[in-house]
Amino acid sequence: MAGNDQGLAPGGRERQVVPANSTEPTPDGDDFGAPVRIGGMTYIAMNVLTVPDGGGDVLESRFAARKGSVDKAAGFRSFELLRPLSGTQDYLVVTRWDTQADFEVWTQSQSFAHSHAGASSAGDAAQRPTPAATDSSIWAFEVVTESWPEQTGPE
Repeated sequence: MAGNDQGLAPGGRERQVVPANSTEPTPDGDDFGAPVRIGGMTYIAMNVLTVPDGGGDVLESRFAARKGSVDKAAGFRSFELLRPLSGTQDYLVVTRWDTQADFEVWTQSQSFAHSHAGASSAGDAAQRPTPAATDSSIWAFEVVTESWPEQTGPE
């Protein structure tokens, strides 16, 4: 990030602090002229999925089939399914939310239950699809600092 340890923008101007989920661009930018957002309370939930050898295609196709199922949830910002390239066999499901409460409300919703029905133990086992992942854990983060090119990033 441009500037220095005192929070100065390029050219020595004071850097404006804007919440991370703000839709207003900042007047200053990084070395490439892109707006910079600092601070805020964006909540990141990462679901770490252990996928058996050869199961990646199944997992990816299931996520592709339900693309957009979370998009209308209150406070939802973005979704990414990350395929491992090196260092791990685990997939990451990364979602961005305005607040932790927004994420928790979504996890209690019918939309969540429907999209995760194959992973639950409810119902007749013969009717459920084989789980694409054999284990799952949630990592949670709060965004402290972020920088996005002018035309991309959170809304």
